[in-house]
Amino acid sequence: MNKLHRVSGTKPPSFGSVTFDVAPALGLAGLALLFPLGMLFFLYGTEHLLSAVRYLFAV
Repeated sequence: MNKLHRVSGTKPPSFGSVTFDVAPALGLAGLALLFPLGMLFFLYGTEHLLSAVRYLFAV
């Protein structure tokens, strides 16, 4: 069991290293794309929330 574990540990993780190199780049690109959309939705939501609060205090 230990011998098997050692052999699998010495194998170079070719596919694993590729995915780990690409994953942060995809994550950053996704964040860069989603951040403006998230900000728009956040501003839209806060605007509605403020108008609701103004309405409650006006009545």
